[in-house]
Amino acid sequence: VLPRATHDAMAAYVASGMLAAAQDHDIGGMQLPCVVEMAANAFFSKASVAMAAYAMLTSGNANLLMAHGTPLQREVFAKNEFAGRWFGTMCLSEPQAGSSLSDISTRALPDGDGFEADPLGPRYRLSGHKMWISAGEHELTENIVHLVLAKTPGSDGRPVPGTRGLSLFI
Repeated sequence: VLPRATHDAMAAYVASGMLAAAQDHDIGGMQLPCVVEMAANAFFSKASVAMAAYAMLTSGNANLLMAHGTPLQREVFAKNEFAGRWFGTMCLSEPQAGSSLSDISTRALPDGDGFEADPLGPRYRLSGHKMWISAGEHELTENIVHLVLAKTPGSDGRPVPGTRGLSLFI
């Protein structure tokens, strides 16, 4: 549970339009060059590294979805993040793996019959352990969008060695 001042500061940041500053006008952006957005955000980071992290994680999460998500994923997830209604985070590293992607052990298994039919993309059940999930739990926004690195099993149902089968799940 965060102090009221954190809520107020993040609401002011969202109202400034900085979450979507480098995005197109049609999704609430200012169409600023990325380097200008980054320079402006340096001032927010100097004011509070902790609060700037909420914005940095959300912007990175939404930008990744804009670059690699489906049109519906962009509409549902990224646009709500850029609007400040939802914040984002990333769940990548694991205690036994650190930065070694071949050692990721979080598993993604298809979520029942028809798992491929979900309009937002195929549904999976994830299980495993992540660490360093900054901004992973708070009441600042109505939703938190987690991007989770996990492996799908091979055709025999067993984990595939190395980095094959790694995917990023919303």
